[in-house]
Amino acid sequence: MARWHTLILLALLALACRAQPQYWVALNFDLHFRRDGVVVVRALFHPFTLEGESLYGNSTVEEELRHGQNVTINEIALMFTNDPGSLKYVLLEPLHPEDTAVVYCDVYGYGRFEELKGAYVISVAVYLNTSEFVKIEDSVVTVEVRDSYTSRDPRSWIDVLRASFDEGVLLSYSWRPSQAGGPSLKEGGVLIWMNLNEPEAPDFYVFRLKLPDFKLVRLPSELQVKILEAEVVDSIVTVTLAAEKGQGYSFVKLIDEGGEQVRKVYLRAGETARVSFKPTGEPLRVEVWSGHCKIAESPLKHVSTPISLLSPRRAAGIALLAIAATLIIIAIKRREHGMPSETAGLEREKPSPRELELI
Repeated sequence: MARWHTLILLALLALACRAQPQYWVALNFDLHFRRDGVVVVRALFHPFTLEGESLYGNSTVEEELRHGQNVTINEIALMFTNDPGSLKYVLLEPLHPEDTAVVYCDVYGYGRFEELKGAYVISVAVYLNTSEFVKIEDSVVTVEVRDSYTSRDPRSWIDVLRASFDEGVLLSYSWRPSQAGGPSLKEGGVLIWMNLNEPEAPDFYVFRLKLPDFKLVRLPSELQVKILEAEVVDSIVTVTLAAEKGQGYSFVKLIDEGGEQVRKVYLRAGETARVSFKPTGEPLRVEVWSGHCKIAESPLKHVSTPISLLSPRRAAGIALLAIAATLIIIAIKRREHGMPSETAGLEREKPSPRELELI
């Protein structure tokens, strides 16, 4: 009976997995930059199957998207910071369906956009004066908006991004990398990027704005990281990190006599990560940064490895000589054992005295 129960359970699990829809999500974002230094981000999502069929209205998918609302908010925050805990933002509208909304995406991979009716929408207000991607120079505020999906997974990107502005706010715009596509449409002060694929999609959308009385406020990072190990082994520096609180990007910086090297890593509370460096000079120390704050620092421990007395080439040569000597000894031994047996065979061929008499 136990076997039958196991088979039934496996069959039920297989049916459950088969019933679970596999899908992609079209990503459209509307950004409106206000004169008071707040940007309202309106994210519109439309799920569809791997074959391109719409899953808008599917109760299972909708429940998954609702359940993942905090993840979505975090991804929106990562468009403006490496550490969501250091960014001030307010949820304006929780995730909800809008039947009249329209989302655009190349769902079939044919190189053209399809119009998808209906979207799951969430709205967040972000205070730009707490964003680490904002700089002020000569009263011009430069805002960089990152495609947080591409930065986490190159297979993902924002399909459509619309940027609108209060009157007189936008001075100029650009994007990075420069070989990515620029805005496809410019309508009434609205910039629209329509990205068919990842190479076309910018990693950063850059806007230079005029915002009166704008001042930056740097909130302390909520990400707490501990350096578990920082070792130098065979001229390679290895750093092991553990996140104790918060989540977000941290930057591991190696300082050596030749300069600095930086590795970016995303961590959540309870997770560990390991990064490696090949120093250009004598390694001195490692630092961990989140936003504009240094959150951890450690000296380097030099770990010595056992030194072999023989080089690999010399050891291989000795091994070959030993094998050759062994083969020679075996050959000599076989020859020594073979000669008496042949002589004995010849002696047996001689006729005995008894045989001579009979002859």
